[in-house]
Amino acid sequence: MNKLIDQLLKFDRKLQLTILGCLIFLIVVEAWLFLFREPLTTFKQLRNEDANLTQLSVQGTDLDAHIKRLSLETQQLSEQLYGNKLPVPAQQWTLQLASMIDQLASVNGVEITSIKPAISSEGNEFKKIELQITASGDYLTLAKWIQSLQEITPPVILNKMQIKTNPLGGIPQLQMQLLSFVPNIP
Repeated sequence: MNKLIDQLLKFDRKLQLTILGCLIFLIVVEAWLFLFREPLTTFKQLRNEDANLTQLSVQGTDLDAHIKRLSLETQQLSEQLYGNKLPVPAQQWTLQLASMIDQLASVNGVEITSIKPAISSEGNEFKKIELQITASGDYLTLAKWIQSLQEITPPVILNKMQIKTNPLGGIPQLQMQLLSFVPNIP
């Protein structure tokens, strides 16, 4: 180390001052970086959070447009589903649905022994109508009747079905659950 200092002292005075100035400059820069590293990191984090919030606010306006688009699609689907008919309250639709099912049963030669309706809410937009139906007839007429249920508008969904047969050769009995969804109209 002493040899290094002796070598430096042999240099020109201007060169010595330049080397000393560079060393002091490096020490100041390192001290500045050491002291301000944490505030710089915090500043970068805040800048990133600001960018994220700006992006979220832009997405918020996109969310409003998305909600409007979904509302329009719902309206268009309801128009497709109901055609020119105006939707009716769930109780009235349940009666119409039971009447249509009974009418299709009589056309196809099926005897309905019971229809038990139940109405429940399905979110804010739709009500779910559930019909527990018990009917009897031979297998072919039951199959034709179930197929004819596709004609009902808005559509009904065959959710559960069970056919019980009499071991002594009686008429098969069908138990099924139909579901339908209608707009939530008071």
